[in-house]
Amino acid sequence: MPELAMVVADDDPLSRTAAVSLLEADDRIRVVGEAATGTAAVELATDLRPDVLLVDIRMPELDGVEATRRVVEGTSGDDRPPVRVLVLTAFQDETTIRSLAAGASGFLLKQSYRDLVPAVVAVAGGEAWIDPAVAPAILAELRAHGRGRRAHRDVRDRLSPREREVAQLMVDGLYNEEIARELSVALPTVKTHITRIRTKTGSRNRVEAVVAVLRAGLARM
Repeated sequence: MPELAMVVADDDPLSRTAAVSLLEADDRIRVVGEAATGTAAVELATDLRPDVLLVDIRMPELDGVEATRRVVEGTSGDDRPPVRVLVLTAFQDETTIRSLAAGASGFLLKQSYRDLVPAVVAVAGGEAWIDPAVAPAILAELRAHGRGRRAHRDVRDRLSPREREVAQLMVDGLYNEEIARELSVALPTVKTHITRIRTKTGSRNRVEAVVAVLRAGLARM
């Protein structure tokens, strides 16, 4: 696996140092830049084009949501892979929904630092990462604003029984390989199911697909 380039953005120097130390302890990852503000995060991610930007949701100058939006928009559309953004937060609130709309590839709670490296590797590989502790907050926020009612029956009817099984395992945070083992099917079969789930839910990525499944009430928490 090629070495992954990372930019770490967190205004708390202790948290930033902890994240950098964890990442650089893995020989698959190299931290190429650090930022203490949202503005600096956008500039570094745009200039250095890392594989992944790890950004805290609460940042000075630009918050993590707006930084995510600018990085995703600013690094898409050319002949290079876009910078993928992993959002780091200490809170389970509406910012997770806003980050999703901004194009984040995943969410990780600071309390879940033990999952930082797996999350980065998953996001860099084009997958998505939703901290299992964040999923209930996403669902609660959707319900609180009435967004949980839209297309409930429509989405339910679109997905086959097997696709619902796969969707549940996605909500549970399993990797594709783990889903394949759980269901005793081949990995390409899992990938096909996930592609169909994304298509049927009108989702751009795995994170949006999980939110769509939660919104439709098709997954247990």
